[in-house]
Amino acid sequence: MGPVAGQEKTWVVEAPLQEMREIATRLYKHIVVLGDPHLPGPNMVAKEKVIQNLNSWSDVDSVVVLGDLCADVGTALEIEQARRYFAKLHKPLTIIHGNHDYVYRDERDSAGNRVKGTPEIRAHKLKRFRETFGLVSSYYSQQIDGYLLLFLSADDLHADSVTWMSDAQLDWWQTEMARNRDMPTIVFCHAPLHGTVSIVREGVSAAAGGMGALLLGGMEWALPAAIIGDSLVRSFEKKHMAQPCERIRRIVKENPQLFLWFSGHFHVTATNRTFNSLENVFHNQVTLVHNSSMDGRGYHSPWRSWQHGTIWTNSLYLYPDRVMVRTYDHTAGIWLKKLDRTVNRA
Repeated sequence: MGPVAGQEKTWVVEAPLQEMREIATRLYKHIVVLGDPHLPGPNMVAKEKVIQNLNSWSDVDSVVVLGDLCADVGTALEIEQARRYFAKLHKPLTIIHGNHDYVYRDERDSAGNRVKGTPEIRAHKLKRFRETFGLVSSYYSQQIDGYLLLFLSADDLHADSVTWMSDAQLDWWQTEMARNRDMPTIVFCHAPLHGTVSIVREGVSAAAGGMGALLLGGMEWALPAAIIGDSLVRSFEKKHMAQPCERIRRIVKENPQLFLWFSGHFHVTATNRTFNSLENVFHNQVTLVHNSSMDGRGYHSPWRSWQHGTIWTNSLYLYPDRVMVRTYDHTAGIWLKKLDRTVNRA
């Protein structure tokens, strides 16, 4: 499937001759990845700056958005505001949806909580999302310079989990991988793989260990309490990973050509230790790349989290023999060189 159809473009800037030559001869493809825009939402001035920055980068081949385009529950107004925002982008655009784009009813309950929609409501919202952004399907693939790119979305209409893929999508994914055994593969999905996130576990484990030693009367209780605390957090995390975990794990292990997975959903900021750590490798095969939310909410560390004013985006550089991932701070206007990483293609 190609880029999103129907983009509104109001102007084109001709690059200087030397710049055009550099673009024509470069050895890589540059894909910018945006996590959870939550439009319109907070941070709109900063969000507009992101579009301006991307429009000014001459080597961008495409922009991928990892779902949760909508600020809250995916109303018709939120979808339209997201469409208007991305209409200002003068780059090819590829989109998947997240839970905030289709899972919930428009109306909250009496306590102000979101309410999950019926299968009919979810199907209606998914159809509206696809039509708005010119998508034929909620999941699809692209090939670029010898790489297979897979775009997966949680699309189950009945599951209680907000990150559950339908059987039809899983069957398609398995077939697509089998047809391209020799092609290095990268997945873009709203949710991360199970076991590749550790946002608060260290804090919970330390607190549980201290409380165990204090309340139970000895340091010998600290380790068991810490292990229990860690297990409880892991159980919570699993509910928000790409689901169903076991079948996804089997598909991944059957296909060693899959080596990179880009996800949002968890709002992990670039300042968090887990943003780029050894924990991000799934079964010694797939490197998980977190992508921060754009709406000013995200985990900074186990002890200091949520509100911030910075937007970070990841850039994916596809070379013939390797992939480079770089992180850009749009607020400061700088590349975070300490976060540069290179992943050899499978």
